[in-house]
Amino acid sequence: MPRKNAGENDPQTDEDQTLSFTAEEKHVVQPLFSFILSATYEEKRQLIAAHPELLTPIADAVMARIIEIKHKAGEEQDAHGIQNWREFLADVRSRNFDYALARSSVYRVFVEMPDRPAEWNSYLRGVAHREEALRRKEGDIALDEFAKKMAARVPAVAAAFQGLRSLLKQLEKG
Repeated sequence: MPRKNAGENDPQTDEDQTLSFTAEEKHVVQPLFSFILSATYEEKRQLIAAHPELLTPIADAVMARIIEIKHKAGEEQDAHGIQNWREFLADVRSRNFDYALARSSVYRVFVEMPDRPAEWNSYLRGVAHREEALRRKEGDIALDEFAKKMAARVPAVAAAFQGLRSLLKQLEKG
């Protein structure tokens, strides 16, 4: 197929150029895709342990380019999913895997919260019993950070998450 003139926008050409990797980047591409596509957090933990290059700025830059490609292609759901994994790896880099897992759990709990505040206590009691990642020290840190972040914008949510922290501490003692 002949190439378009240089002045014309050719998305396929743009994508091809964006998807080319330097020699330095190539060694992170396969482990990165394995990480994104792995089915469980335990698999993700093992991949990070086996491939510390997943925690490098190079891996982060590759993910940023992939996200940009997905946005350009109109694949917003894929871009959002990859961005979530990029943030997860950033959390592993900045703290550790357990913190990243806890932070991810906190956001999932928030997204899945019932719309009616009257249902929050019951929902959060169930969360306290089933979310193992929140029962660790890192879970308490992630819950506290989230509650502080929400305090100015949605005080009722902040209070509910502080209540979840208290409930988890009670369960830990009893």
